[in-house]
Amino acid sequence: IMHPDQKKTFKEKYDIRKKLFNSTKSERLDWRKMKDEKKRKNEEKIIKEAEEAKRAKLEKNRSQAVNAYYNGTWQGNLFPAENNYEGCFYLAKILEYLECPQYLRKDLFPIQKPLKYAGLLNPLDAQHHLKGDETTFRFREGVVLKKKSKEGRGPICNIGLEKEFEIDSDAVALPPWTRVTVEIKNLTERKSICVNNFQYKT
Repeated sequence: IMHPDQKKTFKEKYDIRKKLFNSTKSERLDWRKMKDEKKRKNEEKIIKEAEEAKRAKLEKNRSQAVNAYYNGTWQGNLFPAENNYEGCFYLAKILEYLECPQYLRKDLFPIQKPLKYAGLLNPLDAQHHLKGDETTFRFREGVVLKKKSKEGRGPICNIGLEKEFEIDSDAVALPPWTRVTVEIKNLTERKSICVNNFQYKT
């Protein structure tokens, strides 16, 4: 899906390629420098945003508010440009990504352009970012999976351990890809109770 302003006709694309092909070596080098400069600026932006998230974690902020005017043109699947850029949503998406435990990111965040440079981000190492071998904790963050459970049984969820867990059947009907906080009741039988749930708007 492309933003209408980003669509180019075949002739426009052909003209751009022709211009680049016919340009001199120095012009091509200038174009590459400009491209590298743009990439460097984007990398610097995402590193600054990561520093902001780290600062919020150190100050033990429970929530981070990002305020700005929204004119309705921003789309999450497009790389920010002059015609679709909404910095507040771009920043919010990165902060959301950093706050999420690493083992849940694959399920909760599909490939999208605002997270193009997410590989440069350092992990927050927050209190709720538990590792797979940390089984002594009573509560863990998880995500409800799109898997069929047996009749009369609760939904299956991934909580970052070797095996998936089953949420208590008394819990409300949770749609797939809902983030949940679970209390582990039985580690050997892989049973847990849903304490809190939150649905991402991706």
